[in-house]
Amino acid sequence: MCSFYPLIVRQSAKVVFEKVLQLHCIFRNENHTKEDKGLAGDHFLQSLVRHLFTVSWSSRGKFSALTSCVKHLGCQPLLDIQPGLPVEVIQQLQEQALSCYASELYCNMFTSHMEESGCSESSFKDIKLPDHAIAEDQGNLKSSEKTDTGQQLSKAKLFETWAEPVTKAMCTHKKKLKQNIVEYLLPRLLKSGDGILNYMIQGLSARLKDMPQQAQGAITMCLHRARTLGFLKTSVVGTEKGTSLWLGYLSTDVLKETLCSMDDHIRLDAFALVCENSKTSEVVTTFEFEMLKFFIPHNVNNQSPAFRQSFLALLKKLIFRVKESLLSLQRKSKGKNIVEPVTNAINDYESFCEWLAIWTVENLYPGAAFARRTTSLAILSLLTASFTSEKDGFCVPVLFKKAHIQALLGALTDTFEENKREAFSVLTCFIQHQEPIWDTEGTVETLSLALSLACSTRPQDCATAVYIFLVLLKQQEFYPNQSHFAALLSSATGALEVKDGAVSNCPKLLLLWSLLHLLNSQIAVAEESLVSAAANRPMYPTLHCIRYILQEIDFGTMKGNHMPSAKDFIKRLIISCLHLSRVVSPVVQNSSPEGNIPEEAVTGLDTPNAEWSRALVESMPEYLVVCGWRSIKEVSLTLGSLCLQLPTSLIMKEETSEGLLTLDQIEIIGKYFNQQLLESIHRGAFELAYAGFQLTCQTLWRHPLSCFHQLPSLWLSAVLQDIKSGDPQSKLCATRRSAGVPFLVQAITSTEPNLTGRQMFHRAMKELLQLALNQDREACQAEIHSAMPSTSDAQVHALNILRALYRESRLGDDVVLYVADGLKAAILGFRSEQWAVRNSATLLLSSLMTRIFGVKRSKDETAMSKKNCQTGRAFFYRYPTLYPFLLEELEAATANVMSRDRLSLHPSLYPVLLVLGRLFPSTLEGSDTSLSLSAFIPYIIRCASSPVYKTRVIASRAIQPLAKRNEVVGISLSLWENLPLSPSSQSQSSHVHGSLLQLTQLIKLVEDFHDTNKLEALKSFVDNLSKRNWIFKKLNPCFATRQAACILTDAVLDVASTCHVDSQKATFISDLKTAFRSSISDHEAQNLNSFLPFYFEFEKTRAELCLKHLVAAEISSFDQSISALKNGCQKSKQHNQPDAKQLEVPASTYQSNCEKSNLDKKFGEENLDVDHSNNQVLLLLLNSPVYDVRLGVLDVLLSSLSSRASDSQIDLTNTSGCSHAFPGNEDLDSELFSHAHSGKVTIQGAEAVVSRLYHQLLKMAIDIETHHLCQEKVFYLLASLPEGFSVLEKEKSSYLLQMLSSLTERIQAERRTEVKAAILRFTVSLVAILYKRIQELNSNSSGHISGQAETNLSTVSNNQVEVSSVLIKWLKLLRDSSSADENPVLQISCCHCLLQNADILLVDPQGIFGPEVYTVWNTLVVLLQDDDLEVKEIAASVVCALLKKEKGLSNMAMYCSKTKLRPPMRSILEECKCGKARLVTMLEDSDDPVVKTVQPFIKTIRKWKVAEAIDEAKEGLKVK
Repeated sequence: MCSFYPLIVRQSAKVVFEKVLQLHCIFRNENHTKEDKGLAGDHFLQSLVRHLFTVSWSSRGKFSALTSCVKHLGCQPLLDIQPGLPVEVIQQLQEQALSCYASELYCNMFTSHMEESGCSESSFKDIKLPDHAIAEDQGNLKSSEKTDTGQQLSKAKLFETWAEPVTKAMCTHKKKLKQNIVEYLLPRLLKSGDGILNYMIQGLSARLKDMPQQAQGAITMCLHRARTLGFLKTSVVGTEKGTSLWLGYLSTDVLKETLCSMDDHIRLDAFALVCENSKTSEVVTTFEFEMLKFFIPHNVNNQSPAFRQSFLALLKKLIFRVKESLLSLQRKSKGKNIVEPVTNAINDYESFCEWLAIWTVENLYPGAAFARRTTSLAILSLLTASFTSEKDGFCVPVLFKKAHIQALLGALTDTFEENKREAFSVLTCFIQHQEPIWDTEGTVETLSLALSLACSTRPQDCATAVYIFLVLLKQQEFYPNQSHFAALLSSATGALEVKDGAVSNCPKLLLLWSLLHLLNSQIAVAEESLVSAAANRPMYPTLHCIRYILQEIDFGTMKGNHMPSAKDFIKRLIISCLHLSRVVSPVVQNSSPEGNIPEEAVTGLDTPNAEWSRALVESMPEYLVVCGWRSIKEVSLTLGSLCLQLPTSLIMKEETSEGLLTLDQIEIIGKYFNQQLLESIHRGAFELAYAGFQLTCQTLWRHPLSCFHQLPSLWLSAVLQDIKSGDPQSKLCATRRSAGVPFLVQAITSTEPNLTGRQMFHRAMKELLQLALNQDREACQAEIHSAMPSTSDAQVHALNILRALYRESRLGDDVVLYVADGLKAAILGFRSEQWAVRNSATLLLSSLMTRIFGVKRSKDETAMSKKNCQTGRAFFYRYPTLYPFLLEELEAATANVMSRDRLSLHPSLYPVLLVLGRLFPSTLEGSDTSLSLSAFIPYIIRCASSPVYKTRVIASRAIQPLAKRNEVVGISLSLWENLPLSPSSQSQSSHVHGSLLQLTQLIKLVEDFHDTNKLEALKSFVDNLSKRNWIFKKLNPCFATRQAACILTDAVLDVASTCHVDSQKATFISDLKTAFRSSISDHEAQNLNSFLPFYFEFEKTRAELCLKHLVAAEISSFDQSISALKNGCQKSKQHNQPDAKQLEVPASTYQSNCEKSNLDKKFGEENLDVDHSNNQVLLLLLNSPVYDVRLGVLDVLLSSLSSRASDSQIDLTNTSGCSHAFPGNEDLDSELFSHAHSGKVTIQGAEAVVSRLYHQLLKMAIDIETHHLCQEKVFYLLASLPEGFSVLEKEKSSYLLQMLSSLTERIQAERRTEVKAAILRFTVSLVAILYKRIQELNSNSSGHISGQAETNLSTVSNNQVEVSSVLIKWLKLLRDSSSADENPVLQISCCHCLLQNADILLVDPQGIFGPEVYTVWNTLVVLLQDDDLEVKEIAASVVCALLKKEKGLSNMAMYCSKTKLRPPMRSILEECKCGKARLVTMLEDSDDPVVKTVQPFIKTIRKWKVAEAIDEAKEGLKVK
């Protein structure tokens, strides 16, 4: 019941709240008139609703309470109090846990408001957007019938209130928000009425012009959800009825644009819209087939695994729909009245299936990319599984020709096993329904090839051999009379001894016996020389083949005459596996297996290739290691899968004719696993032995005989006894986290069935915890008598095993019972003087924190997610023994923390504070005084005096979640007492620093208080801080405490900005703000303080605060004042316009005079002062000798520009603009609705600030800055500013030319890639300006030019050759920077250069670049073929931008007789010839026998043959 307690409380509270609200409404209706029944006249309800709005949205009970209010009071009263309520509710959909509650509340409010407005569901269909909301592009909207104007406006207002926030949220960049809207909210809204979808599509279509990508994605998401839910009627589906709108809503052009969008999610949504339907038998139209053929070829080679997975899932639904609808159409075609559209539809289906099957097979050409191969094979597998024969409506295997089968056989050699599996399933379908692949001679050759691959030293070859064997066995299974398999096998391997004649009729057993003989011969070679076996005849490939083929045998249905042979084979296989493990054990059980060559491995080298094998292994020891651990892997998996595969009825206690496995053999197998897990050192060996041992234990636990399911208990008891014995001669590995010992215990306990009550698990946990806890408690006494106690190994093993058991997810709630004792063992383990024990305790603590609080969701240690925390009440009720333990440990750890005599650092302090930092007070805190979190606070306050910096920081994080709201002021007062009132008093800096850190954490709690409590707590903080303001001033010589004081003051001022304080009472805040701004503006002398601790950290903090309180605040206040004055002037104009007419002053003149006089008079001088002060502050910070300060300022400026660009994108309050990407600031747009919550300093109007300092920043970048990180940031800042281009355009051409030339040389000499990329991004602006000036010179050669433009053009005219040479040099630098060997950061910079000036660099309208323009095209082609996804996406956007800019470049072809570009035929032809020649030589020189047997046919042009060209080249290389 404990786990369901919060849910029960919420449900009960909801019922009580509804009943009380209902009673109050009944009483109010009986005692008031209709005029007094509104919410405005009811103070109780009004205060109740206002109080609900003050509750945090993270409280789930708020949604239930508001839903009840809507039910009994209606929606309009709530909107009167909180007009932005719909937007606030939409914001909560970002959180997955709140999405269900928020969507329910939103739909209830919408329904209630619709009823109050008198709009029924039927009348809601006719709603039409108001004129100001309709887009110019009306082709994508669905028209509605005309209705009454007044009613239309009322309904349109209803839409603006409820549908507009949804449409705006759908156009944001917050993926989680859009997913939750589509999943939770949209289905509820669509059920409210059919007109809501129409209205939403209109609203989204209205945004197609401003933000096409976001609007298109939102439209497709809405239509996709509506179609899957069945809200799109079949009567409007399709384009056959003469309409140009698909599904009645979406334009075909818009659908094509979404199918080829740059965003993967938009493309997938559009593809899902085409594929999915509420009815699986819905006919796929011709238009939909055309869209599928358009989409699939362009997305089959996508590099994203997530995209491919979603793509294949949607395609699977499509194929199922195609099959069902095709069968339905075929049934209709067999009727008496055959309609021509039905026949045409069947033809469309068959042509699409044929195209898809042939196209996917043709994608399996040699050299095809991995993504193309794996996607094509998956599609082909889905097709063949659905359309295997004519009974399914269409037969795919009948389409395959010999070349197609050869391509599928080539896919069996793929390095990815999933591709092998898909190819095998397709080949199996072809063999079963068409014909065999090989004749007798071909079968023998293929068998020989597979047997040779089964002995290969390349690990991937054995997987190829397996699937070739499986294809041969399938052919023999479906065509048994074609040839005798025993004869074929004898021809491939030589003489094969078959003792039982019945086995000759079982090809699988025959092949297994053959492979077992091969394995025994390899083991014999390994016995003589393991080095020779590793270099020439490894054992693991053959055993791998045996394991896979063994899984194909169904022992439960095996014929009786095959049982003796199978029994004998299993017996010999077990013997061979154990023999193999003994041979390779010197390698895997060595104390240092990596790179070690044991003496036993090099003995007996008398083979012909002995010297070569030894030299090979000695030069590459990994040959021997791989052979060893892969052999152990195959042995373990083979024995484990054998035990699991055999039915329990065939596993007997004693040897009988009916059984295949006996108890003695099981014990031998178990002994092998115990040996490997307890003695193996190589992690790969014991991890894979664990996988096999798990399978064995599963078989033993479910066996009905007690002698079998007692074996795991005996093994576990033996291991625990060995651990407790402390025998120094034990073979258990105490290093490497106890190696395989935890795996053995984990395999036994995790596979134990629940029916037994997990007795062995509980027994093991009790013994291990007892061992760990007893060792911890007796550690001090034991270590007095011995420097290295023998029992430490036992404790290490116990802690490591406990860690593995706590991490095991299959143990579930069973392991929760032992969490408290495990946490005690981990914390006490920190006290040990043995490093191994402390290390194991640290690992155990980490696993327990994950088990208790869940997987960590936040990477930031300072901002822990609520999902990784618990209330103290819930935590201590679940683990009650931890309360006194943690309290005692914390008391003991902080007993001497304030001592000045010696450094006191208690080992248990860190883990205790780490646990307490994850707790927070419950709403029921204080109801149970025995488990109050307040008891921990005095000891945490003690930690503020710790001389250890990390202890003070962790303690400050722990005090925040423990403090209750009504205790914050009291706790803060006790902390303020630790701070002296003047700098003359004797006080420890560490004590002051720790107290300031804890006060900073406490002030963050005040921000969520109600106004009254917030003002009281704020006044306490401000008063005490004002009395001690010397701490953040120069009077404080300690930079650590001064930094902490500045951060505290900043937090206090932030809270004050959110508190509504009267102007008369706000003086205490303004005085503190004035003193603080004065202190942070003081510049420190670097030469005097640079060697003092925390000076650099303080300077960095001071710089951030200067930007926040001196620069950003002044600009923000000035902008607000300007906006307020302009609004006031506009209002004055509206109200006083008649007075203007009386004075005979025109209205326009009056307005301009009003604005000019007031602005100039009131803010003219202040504007100059603000600009001057801002510039001075920024210049001082940018000239700081501390590079961290300069870097911080540049980061803030860059982030401000990025935030400005992000804010200009669509959100719930603003809808305009486009985005700009800034390197190094990709995470800045993660917050959707407000950048204020991110905690980062942003400067409003950063563009103007940077523009005024552009020349100083330019000088800093070129001449002054020396630190590479600052160089990178300043060049990115110069390149990112939109107004920077206009500033550079005013410069002289000679200056720009000199700058471009020097920066080009600087890029070539620079070693750091990031700096090169930043400079390259900046220089593209210089290239564009110089090119445009040459263009202006050529266009205005006969016209009149005056002023500065004439001077610039004359300079270009005199040095046009020099300008062209510098530009061409820059183009070559761009080419070199985009090569495949370069860093992706530099390649991305090249892509942005091309994207920014695609019309100049790729088209060259003035012909300045000459032949070098092809160099730019070559650069673009190289970038399009890069492996990095981001590089390819930006390069693709370059092509899109070029197609949109150049009228001569259409989407059909870039090169034609009418375009400005001419195709570089010679370069294309040479590249084509080189590619053909490379392919032929690669296939001819391949070592793969399969590739050698295939004669490649390469298509070439008519006058050039690749074979002749290769022969001619070879002849030219011969020495004559």
